[in-house]
Amino acid sequence: MESRELSPVSNRQRFFTNPGFVALWASLGLGLPAVAVGATLGSDQAMGLTYIQVLLVVPIGLLIGGAIISAVAWMAADMGVPTGLLFRPSLGIVGSWAASAFQALLYIGWTALEIQIGAAFLERVASEADYPISTGVAITIATTLVAGLVWMGMSWVSGVLIRRVTFWIALAVVIWMVVDVVSGADLAGLSDRVPDQSQFWLAIDLVVMFTMLWVPLAGDTARFAKDTSAATSGVGFGFGVGFGVMLLVGAIVGLAGGMDGTIIGSIDFLVGRAGTLVLLIGVAWLLAGEIDQPFGFVYGASTALATTTLRRAPLWLSLLVVGLGGVTASLASASSLLGVGSFLLAMFVPLLAILMADFFVVRRRRYLTDGLFQSDGGPYGKVNLYGLLSFVVAFAIQQWINPSGPVPWIEIVERIPAAGTWGAVGVPAMLVSLLVGFGLYAGLGKWKIEEWESVSHIRL
Repeated sequence: MESRELSPVSNRQRFFTNPGFVALWASLGLGLPAVAVGATLGSDQAMGLTYIQVLLVVPIGLLIGGAIISAVAWMAADMGVPTGLLFRPSLGIVGSWAASAFQALLYIGWTALEIQIGAAFLERVASEADYPISTGVAITIATTLVAGLVWMGMSWVSGVLIRRVTFWIALAVVIWMVVDVVSGADLAGLSDRVPDQSQFWLAIDLVVMFTMLWVPLAGDTARFAKDTSAATSGVGFGFGVGFGVMLLVGAIVGLAGGMDGTIIGSIDFLVGRAGTLVLLIGVAWLLAGEIDQPFGFVYGASTALATTTLRRAPLWLSLLVVGLGGVTASLASASSLLGVGSFLLAMFVPLLAILMADFFVVRRRRYLTDGLFQSDGGPYGKVNLYGLLSFVVAFAIQQWINPSGPVPWIEIVERIPAAGTWGAVGVPAMLVSLLVGFGLYAGLGKWKIEEWESVSHIRL
């Protein structure tokens, strides 16, 4: 038996109430990437949806993504363990290590991308305020701010800083942004836009995909919830409202032709709207609406690495992840980070589908708690071949429908006959991957895995 430092969270350690969870996850949803995703939906230079399609895509995507993120939060709160340990029954101990490695790499890459976004925003604000700074200095400042949050710790950042200070600052800026956008947007002639039906489900797929990015972090934080209800409603409602508002803001500006769906376009939009208040609003948004996102990714990456050794993530590991994110932000381009990140996320989506099928369908919410900690795999074994088979099939179908990832990988996949054809006509690859992974594993599991019948209800 390994060290039990990541053993189920006790009642005294569960400091997240429903309001605290709502504040944390709404704050995580209020970011410039969400604005860029929204602009992608409405911009003529991107998907070019009509306003009616946008009003359908956003709630449908949030309902699907919200159901998944809430389900994983429920699982983590119920078991009291992080996401990496929840993978052990569905993937086996070796498979769970691989899933944790994917999560760590994915979140380190997104930490770097978010640091780049924060640095670019800081550069733009400083330039508008006549205090120009270099990219290196901006990245150093953004990295230092993230390291400062990591030093404070999750309980203080989420329970004090975000809930009592930064959430309200971000909310004030968002309200100003919404009023400014709605009152100033020129939406004349939008009713004349011809809808492209092939983009509808692809747009929903995009919203769901961005939501899936946050699912592992939901599990890592939900284990500290007071109960499963606080975790499920807090994560689902908080993130849905925060992310949804930013999506609609970006979509309105994209529909009006004021944004092209890129991060730089989103930065220019926000800074340009601030006018003479650029320094005040810029700094407020940087501190309240941006830096908490890379902090969350750092927490998720260090927790994922810690689950492979069953020990708590030490402070030095989290600071090391911050350093790796800062160095990567300095060396890698945004396009390369997005390429690698989309590939890792594409791998993670079917793994999450298999996890949910195993917990809710195959084993009927009954996991043997001690089995999650046994170094030899225990009752769940080294590798779950049914989970591995389901992953390979779901991932292969997803990539065949719409190849994603680094350019060299896409070029390899496109050599397969008809690869990318279905994606080009509007088939949502991520949603198909979720359904295939969930359905295939649920079928195989109900047929072959009967272990759930003897699993204890005991919780330590």
